[in-house]
Amino acid sequence: MNSSIVIADDHPLFREAVTIVLQRLFPQYQLLSAESLNEVLTILRKEPEIKLVLLDLNLPDSKGMAGITQLKSRFPEVPVVIVSASHELTTIHQALYCGAMGFIPKTEGMSTISEALKVVCSGGRWVPQDYEKSNQKNAEDELSIFTDLTPMQLKVLFHLRAGESNKEIAGLLFVTEATVKAHITAIFRKLGVSNRTQAVLASQALEAEE
Repeated sequence: MNSSIVIADDHPLFREAVTIVLQRLFPQYQLLSAESLNEVLTILRKEPEIKLVLLDLNLPDSKGMAGITQLKSRFPEVPVVIVSASHELTTIHQALYCGAMGFIPKTEGMSTISEALKVVCSGGRWVPQDYEKSNQKNAEDELSIFTDLTPMQLKVLFHLRAGESNKEIAGLLFVTEATVKAHITAIFRKLGVSNRTQAVLASQALEAEE
């Protein structure tokens, strides 16, 4: 059975352009398209051999880091690379912190995108040169309040942002409600807040810019 690459983007022309590049670079892979996060999750449930997911940060049913957080919580072993209109250093750092193995801005020329796809499909990490040279420390400083959160606590935080109840979060993350409550208590303590509303407001720094 051939491995598959999933291209998740709600812009048909961009999906088509990336598909053409990938067909040329990797004819051995099956290429699958999705226009929403729900479509991506459906594909991942059905397809056992996923080589890579190319994920836009802003899909009709998912904005910012919520998409990669939900995807990685359900399919932690699936490699994800963000392909986004944003190229902000903080956004790139957020994506890597949430589990992305690379970040490709759509503002890059197609030759650069082609090279980036070659790197990530070979198992490497690709980020823009500006990020590598940079001001990465500034991006990290903006996220310093979150660095004490465990990956599971970060997932719970994003579900809090979505307004989901403890029961809903427990179902989505395949844990008990008691475990969710324990994570929420730890999140409040680490963020220095006392309720869900304050936690959500504090987490606004994690919201990717358009």
